Amino acid sequence: MPSLFSRSRTASTPKKPTLEGLYDEFGRVTSRGSAKGSKVATPSLTPSRKEKKEKSRARTISSPAEPDPSEFTLPDGSFLPLNLEPPRYEPIIEEPSQEQKGPVDYGYLSYQRHVVLGLEELARLIDVVGNELGTRGLTTPFIFSALALDVSSHAVKRLIQAFLRTCGKPTAETDRLWREEAKFAGPQELGMCLRWGLARVVRIYGGQEVRGLLSYEMYEDWREAEAELNFPRHTLAHSSSLSLNFYAHF
Repeated sequence: MPSLFSRSRTASTPKKPTLEGLYDEFGRVTSRGSAKGSKVATPSLTPSRKEKKEKSRARTISSPAEPDPSEFTLPDGSFLPLNLEPPRYEPIIEEPSQEQKGPVDYGYLSYQRHVVLGLEELARLIDVVGNELGTRGLTTPFIFSALALDVSSHAVKRLIQAFLRTCGKPTAETDRLWREEAKFAGPQELGMCLRWGLARVVRIYGGQEVRGLLSYEMYEDWREAEAELNFPRHTLAHSSSLSLNFYAHF
């Protein structure tokens, strides 16, 4: 009886590959069932045309072409609309121990200097303040001067705050409080409030944002005309041509 341990292997049990057959001459692992010494396929580092086209298409879909900035530029002579939002920026502190000091407000016109008033808001301000000054402030000296002794910084800020409430969410109550505040304010406070409103207007000149309603060239024309007429007391000498030049920008 033959020994069980001396039985030869049948053809049904294939011979397992040795370790030598798993590696090529450079030590790379070959694929299962491949011949010894066969080359291992390595991926190509150069992208094909199809891959380039797919990447280009994905880039076009994810990031569309940026619009031309010239399409959003405002024409010269136009005015910016109302903007009450404060500037959004984060102070940069180089050292942890260094304290960042904010800008210091100086003067009556620096209060709420980030505000931009539109022409409609400025017209409402001039209507109310001009009516009060025309009623009881024509004979008051130094109305528009910051050196006036009777001017109060707290009263000027209170006037500005009352007016800004009518700009953000205008209601009948806020308009009544604004007119009541202007009614009991002094002539100097009204003058400073009017100056503040005129300084909050921004217009486009030469593609840039500048302050003021009139250009410097128009002011020079007015100044030369006043000097030629020996500085008359009334303002009708040059107001007609000045208004025509002003409305020509609209």
